[in-house]
Parts: sequence; C-alpha cells; structure tokens
Amino acid sequence: ISGATATFMGITAGMFDFLQGVLNFAIIGVVMSSLVSIVAWLTFFLWFKFHDVGFFEGGVRKLITMGVAFFIEIIPILNTFSTWTVAVLLLIAIVWSEDKRYNKKMRNITVTA
Repeated sequence: ISGATATFMGITAGMFDFLQGVLNFAIIGVVMSSLVSIVAWLTFFLWFKFHDVGFFEGGVRKLITMGVAFFIEIIPILNTFSTWTVAVLLLIAIVWSEDKRYNKKMRNITVTA
C-alpha cells in the first residue's frame, strides 16, 4: 500500500466516521448510520483485497481489527467515535510492518542464494 493510497484510505475512513456522527443526531440516523457501517466495512475490505491484503495471512491481527471496528461501528452512539479511521490506520501499519519483514526476509534469501 503506497503512501498516497494510505492517505486516501485514511481520508475516506474519516469521511465515513464524520457521516456517522452527523447521522446519529437525526432520528432516522440510527438506522442509516448502521447501513453506513456496512458500506464502510465492505469498502475497506474490498480496498484492502484489491491491494492483495489477506486477512488470515500473518496471524489474525488484521481480521480482529476489521471485525472489532465493524461491531463497534454498528452500535449506535458508539459509532460516533473515529473507529474506522483508527482501524484503517492500524491495518495500514500492520500491512507495512508485514511488508517490511517480508522484504527483509526475501533480501536475505537472495543474498545467500
């Protein structure tokens, strides 16, 4: 995941969080906010998948992060927190650390081969 993609993902997550915060003040917002959570989860799941991020690879940290964010965001009132933003930035940090570890490992294999 490039820096530009990470930035766009963070901005998109912030927009989802802002939209949910605004919707919570409307009476119909409780239902609409939960629908926004479903759309946000699907958006980020697909976005990470398009960048070849496996949620079962390298442990279950990514799966747990995405799952916890989804369940927090489905609950009205709790979804006013910036959960999507925190979760997406955390997932990006996990992916970057895994990529760094993988690249270091591959460099060592290439040097020794």
